[in-house]
Amino acid sequence: MEDSKLVAYLSQELTAEEAAQVEAWAAQSDENRQKMEQVYYLMQLAQRADNYAKANLDHAIGQFRRDVERKRRYSKERQRTWWQRYSWQVAAFVAGVVLSGTLMMTLLGGAAPYEITTGKGQRAQLVLPDGSKVWLNSSTRLTYNASVWSGRKVKLQGEAYFEVKHSDWKSFEVASKEGIRTRVMGTKFNVRAREAENRVMTTLFEGAVNMYRSADDQVGHRLKPGQTMTVNKENGAMELHSYNNPEEMLSWIKGEMNFHDRSLGDIAQCLEKIYGIRITFTQAQLRKECFTGHFKTDDPVNEVLRTLALTNHFTYKVEGEKVTILPPR
Repeated sequence: MEDSKLVAYLSQELTAEEAAQVEAWAAQSDENRQKMEQVYYLMQLAQRADNYAKANLDHAIGQFRRDVERKRRYSKERQRTWWQRYSWQVAAFVAGVVLSGTLMMTLLGGAAPYEITTGKGQRAQLVLPDGSKVWLNSSTRLTYNASVWSGRKVKLQGEAYFEVKHSDWKSFEVASKEGIRTRVMGTKFNVRAREAENRVMTTLFEGAVNMYRSADDQVGHRLKPGQTMTVNKENGAMELHSYNNPEEMLSWIKGEMNFHDRSLGDIAQCLEKIYGIRITFTQAQLRKECFTGHFKTDDPVNEVLRTLALTNHFTYKVEGEKVTILPPR
């Protein structure tokens, strides 16, 4: 099969009959299927070199180098002919390849699940094999299948924002603990599934998603843009919330929160979205108190509240994931 025809197939430029011929050819042997995947990843590297250059994946480079060396020793002879043929194309994207190590590993013969992790205070951006973009918050682990043939499923522990590439025939699924999962076709959304928290939160910004409370849930609940669905990991209880400014949920991507003459009620909503907590007020008047301040999203929520409370306009009490705003003493 000519490379030009494979490129046309992956770019959805063939007729239905031509596409069927390519799919039949790919199904004939593992060698054909591997060639299809190799052409696919070359296209991904070419199209997204700029994105990789901007990605903050320095912390993954060490792991990437070790995995590449291991895979190279295992499959050196098998890959040599193909690598010599395409090395001039790959060389054009060296900068992108260095920062996109997990994708490069698939070119060296691996289709096993891969994992990207961020430590405390670290964030990362990457592009998945299907072209979907992901931003990882600090202390997050994302596991995904590197093969274009293995479906669009990822496992998340932590927090991530997704811009999913649309597909009419294959959904994209984010799975977390206790069978809780979010399924979409193509959309923009944020999922928070921290190990230390007893719930999973999905916030939708664009498109539509279905959220499922357990592995046995086959119906799910559909969210609309601007809505946040929270699922309790222990009992599967669902809570639906709507926010005026859902984009504040993404403050963690820049790592900062800026409040300029904002009411405490608005600030409380922002903190709820970022930290996954619930804030209640014992007096309605307290919501109208206004504050100006700059904080890091890595700052503990207790530190943010303590700083705001130094104005002596309110006090607060923290009980697990619930915060109560009280009048000043």
